[in-house]
Amino acid sequence: MPLLGPKPLRALAFVEALTSEGVYPSREDVHAFVEARTSMWDFDPMRESMMVSIVDYLLEARLLRRRNGALELTPAGTALLRNADPEGGGAVEVVGRVSDPFTYAAVLTQIDSIPNSLVIDPYLQSRDLMVLLQLRHVERVLIRPARAHGVTQEARQHQLRIAVGARPDVQLRAASGTPSELHDRVVLSRDGSQALFLGTSLGGTQMTVLTRVQGPTAAVLRDHYEALWQSAEDMAPIAREQSMGE
Repeated sequence: MPLLGPKPLRALAFVEALTSEGVYPSREDVHAFVEARTSMWDFDPMRESMMVSIVDYLLEARLLRRRNGALELTPAGTALLRNADPEGGGAVEVVGRVSDPFTYAAVLTQIDSIPNSLVIDPYLQSRDLMVLLQLRHVERVLIRPARAHGVTQEARQHQLRIAVGARPDVQLRAASGTPSELHDRVVLSRDGSQALFLGTSLGGTQMTVLTRVQGPTAAVLRDHYEALWQSAEDMAPIAREQSMGE
């Protein structure tokens, strides 16, 4: 049984990142950061008009604040920025819009670095699945059975089954039972040593941040999503059968 879900883990990571930089957040600061509305986690992803802008998110998370009609970093924002500096060994790997080809390539590079990976993307599209199937280490993919990107649930799952037919050794499953638990985009190594958080679906267009976590946090995430994987329903690939002579 997982001991903590994604939100408590974000709260712990937030406090750890700030205190490591000498900033000690209040209870209200931590609450504001965890509950701030992100681009897809708290809204229907089919209603793009309700997407939260990156600036609104940073203000609501108390990482930016207004002063004399301008914006400035809060102490928490400054601490997170220092903590996320790649040259300083921080956790933020990619920042940008997934619709940008360079950002998309950077995201795929990071996904490809996770060994024996399980990719969780609730609203994954078939075209993005076909790209994932070309990566070396992707072994399993977990999606949410739901309408997405203007495609009905049934049509979308049919398209995904056709896509995975190109590489039937990759297992594709749809969450069952409590699919509402499946809302984050995560890539996990099979041994639980590494994980990536992606702020939006691979088919998204808004600003996103890809974050890498390791150690006990990654292990807890692996246990949580492995339980969802075990209860999920197999989606058999639609593929040409190989004859004995091929």
